[in-house]
Amino acid sequence: MNNANSTEVLCISPTGQLGKACIELKLNTFDEACSYIAKLPYRRNFHRDQVTGVLIDGCGTCSTKHRFLAALALEQAQQESNKINAGWKDIQLRIGVFEMHANNTPAIAPVLHVAQLNAIPEAHCYLVINDMRCDFTSDKFTIPFQDTLLYETHVDPINLFLMKDSIHKRILEQWAINHAPDFSIERLWEIREACIGALSKEP
Repeated sequence: MNNANSTEVLCISPTGQLGKACIELKLNTFDEACSYIAKLPYRRNFHRDQVTGVLIDGCGTCSTKHRFLAALALEQAQQESNKINAGWKDIQLRIGVFEMHANNTPAIAPVLHVAQLNAIPEAHCYLVINDMRCDFTSDKFTIPFQDTLLYETHVDPINLFLMKDSIHKRILEQWAINHAPDFSIERLWEIREACIGALSKEP
């Protein structure tokens, strides 16, 4: 987990839906919200279609967790009471596709070994705060994805899942040409799903 610390304390206003939800949980600053979200278990959400799904389900993935935080920042930036807190506008949601392997993600080592692959591209979501990449996926483990980034782009929280799947599959197809020519895209996606399953079992 990375810290969202900046020189400016971003206080959450309860006038928006997400801000109100945070205040009800006694999360009064963005730092507190980031810490709370990171501590939620890493699991896929039943209410993935709702931004507040991470709060409803009490868990989340890199996508749903960072979508919530990015949407919170966007909501707060639009609140009249937060006009003086320009720091909210310095928070961006990013998608990065990186090579996931046994060294940077040890939990997936058995899956890759059985599949006879050294690595597999994974789409990861995170925030960029004041030009610094910040990952609040978990407070239990950190994935050093920056060292093997293949692609990175900014995304609006509303379009996250549509863009993420499209980008991921495009990069996977390009990667497979040189790194896994004997594997179909369908098979690679199955292996990727098995890797995510292994991560979900992390304590």
